[in-house]
Amino acid sequence: MRLLVVTCPIAQIFHEDYHERLIENPDQIWKDEFVNRLGKKEEVKIVVPTNSMGSITFTLGRPFPIGGKKGSDKSLDILSIASYLSGGEDGGQNNETDCYGIADMGLDDDAASAMVEALMVAGMSGQKASFSALGADIQRQMKEAMIKAREISEKRVMRQVWDIHRNFEDQRRRCESVNQSYAPSSVEWLCRYVLKSQIAERDKKREIFKKTFDEPLTTSFEGVPNG
Repeated sequence: MRLLVVTCPIAQIFHEDYHERLIENPDQIWKDEFVNRLGKKEEVKIVVPTNSMGSITFTLGRPFPIGGKKGSDKSLDILSIASYLSGGEDGGQNNETDCYGIADMGLDDDAASAMVEALMVAGMSGQKASFSALGADIQRQMKEAMIKAREISEKRVMRQVWDIHRNFEDQRRRCESVNQSYAPSSVEWLCRYVLKSQIAERDKKREIFKKTFDEPLTTSFEGVPNG
């Protein structure tokens, strides 16, 4: 069994159903819940299509079990699907699934089973899951696993954000070279919003470098080179 989780709320910008809401209020990009048009709070859902399992719906921050105990051929097939969705243990593989921000928690079967059981009990009672009754070692594993999963989830999503933004900049430059304008798509606009502070800092550094590069050598450096 593998426990997969999506913890990075930025992943919602890759889901068309959320575009209108996020463009109206971009600061919601970093929230894991929102108020719908009926005034009720909703958790952010990340829907992931698969060929073999249909659509899988992840709720931000809530682990999702894939497969059972290792052993059967069927289970091994499902575990390979889990690896594909999560990009492997470190999230560095299968970049085509980066946009979902799925991370493998990396728990062993006993810890994963204990966590799933606690989540199921909480789901039936309508209460928030509590892991306080579990052993100290399992609780430690869960805490460490979630910290790692958060890092992987954000890394995967941000890798996709930067990829889309670089493609947007390339497309805009191509249009400008032939005196045409380029209107960003909703995803491109939201990616640029996520990166706005980093883009501003990058552009500032580039401008400083350009200014320094354009100055005479004697202005920018002490003395002149010999030979």
